[in-house]
Amino acid sequence: MSPTEVVERNVDVRDSNLYLKGTHDGDQPYAGGVNTKNKVTFGPGSYYEAKIKFARREGFQNAFWSKPNTEAWPPEIDVVELMQDGSGTDDTHRSRHHIHYSTSTEPGDNSTHVGPGGGYTPGDDLTENYHIYGVEWQEDRITHYVDGEAVWESTDSTAMQAMQNGGVHYMMFSLNIDNVGTPDYSVPWGEEVAIDWVRLWDHSGTSSDGSTTDSTTDTTSQTDTEHYLWARSGDGNPVTFAFEASGGNIGIEPQDATEDYWVAEDGTVAGGTTSKTSSLPGFRFTGDITDLRFDGDLDIYIDNSPVNTADLVDDSEPGPYKPSDQSQTSDSTQTTTLPNTVTIDGSGYSGSTSYTVSVSDALAETDSITSEDSVSGTTASGAVGAGSDTYRFEGDVTDIALDGPADVYVNESRVDLLVIRRGSNSNGTVWYLVETDGAVQKAETSSGVADSGDDVGNSKIHGSVKDDSDAYWLFDGSVLDVSTYSGDVVATLNGQEL
Repeated sequence: MSPTEVVERNVDVRDSNLYLKGTHDGDQPYAGGVNTKNKVTFGPGSYYEAKIKFARREGFQNAFWSKPNTEAWPPEIDVVELMQDGSGTDDTHRSRHHIHYSTSTEPGDNSTHVGPGGGYTPGDDLTENYHIYGVEWQEDRITHYVDGEAVWESTDSTAMQAMQNGGVHYMMFSLNIDNVGTPDYSVPWGEEVAIDWVRLWDHSGTSSDGSTTDSTTDTTSQTDTEHYLWARSGDGNPVTFAFEASGGNIGIEPQDATEDYWVAEDGTVAGGTTSKTSSLPGFRFTGDITDLRFDGDLDIYIDNSPVNTADLVDDSEPGPYKPSDQSQTSDSTQTTTLPNTVTIDGSGYSGSTSYTVSVSDALAETDSITSEDSVSGTTASGAVGAGSDTYRFEGDVTDIALDGPADVYVNESRVDLLVIRRGSNSNGTVWYLVETDGAVQKAETSSGVADSGDDVGNSKIHGSVKDDSDAYWLFDGSVLDVSTYSGDVVATLNGQEL
């Protein structure tokens, strides 16, 4: 049992984040905590998640969890816990995911309590980086997620019955101290849990007050009233967005806002670009949000409630655009210009370099290319000498291949070329791990070609080199660390040794 006393003074909201601090007075620990008891409750047919960076200190048990609004325990769903008991790297690198229930299925029956669960290692320090932790609670299963990846699931029928018997849950964020592991009371504390946002979707068809709803995106379905939308960057990097409202009447609020926002003349489409995470203007509109397009990490709130951006995207349409981004085709029918650009620039090098570029959704030529260059579906092929070729595209760049030197830019940001080769003092196969804070992709270039067996994640590379060189594209980020075993490697970024 934790001796922690929850106090309001250890709860703070700043920089659009909620912070829960751990402190102590002598051997009495204090912590911040928040919950939704009697305010927001939910049951089977729900998905809830939060973006969290945990507080680091031995003896701190960070938790995002839920339990019955009646306070009958068990059952309980631990969306995520970080157990810092002093046992090693798991303290800060391994998230824990559990459920608690009584095998008798009776709420509050602690005598038959069991607590199955599992752990997950995302690959970084969970006290230094934000991750998204979520749970999908359906009548036949409970699934835990980290960054959208399912990491543990229970389909035990007894557990599901016990959960349902417990009634609706409320959620909470807590920082239990001196429960798992013992903190050092001889030094001052002040570490904080940082919660960027929390979201709840109701997929059950019935909300906790008995009314009918499909999901949180129902905040856009009242067509006769005015609504308010504000958007922000989810990670502090620039994000561009555009949305369409069926009732139109879109206006920027406040009207003298200086953010890079715009509204079409007919008042049905609006959008903008921002890198800010707070203190942003918004848009007034009527009707439904019928479509959304965005490029980057975007959070959207409608009538001060968070919504799932993916639910606002109409996949059957190309998406709304800023009117100035439109052009006329030769037959005078209006078509939408694709929102992104990819450029292959050979102007800094001698000779000619052939290339192919592929994207996920759509690709089109611009005036920069010649008759020797071509587009087939979502792939462009060509060559650059002393100049550059630019294409417009929709979606993501999925492949870039070069047979010589050239620089590559996406939306005018350079895509870095990372090359790994075995060190001159090493023999045989050398394994390596590269960590970045961007997105990585295998490359096929004259400097190197990534092996088929090399493992590339969102921001990490695990590969090996022997007599060849491996090459990767790095989008919007930097190399944080290169580590090896069974020898040494030489890593270069755009030709410069790291």
